[in-house]
Amino acid sequence: AIGSCITMFLERHFPAVPYSVALFAAGMLAALIHACKSKDSSLTWPSWYSSVDMWSHINPHLLFFSFLPALIFAKAMRLNSQLAATCIYQVLLLACPGVLLG
Repeated sequence: AIGSCITMFLERHFPAVPYSVALFAAGMLAALIHACKSKDSSLTWPSWYSSVDMWSHINPHLLFFSFLPALIFAKAMRLNSQLAATCIYQVLLLACPGVLLG
């Protein structure tokens, strides 16, 4: 739900701001609010603190590999195919040695 709201806000008001930057800013804002509020405050959700506690112990590789396909798909859907066809030789020239050496 938060991602949809961020996308709608960006498309209407700030089309030049990348989605990943806005998502990072929203995450930092949520972390700042979480750090500033005490756990016993009447303005907080108890389930929020238990959820953050559970997510803080997750394997970072699992989190990365579960979100990576969705991020790649979203960028692939907005890819300019003519520009990609024009630059394919440069991409292959730079990517293939890196993959072979890595």
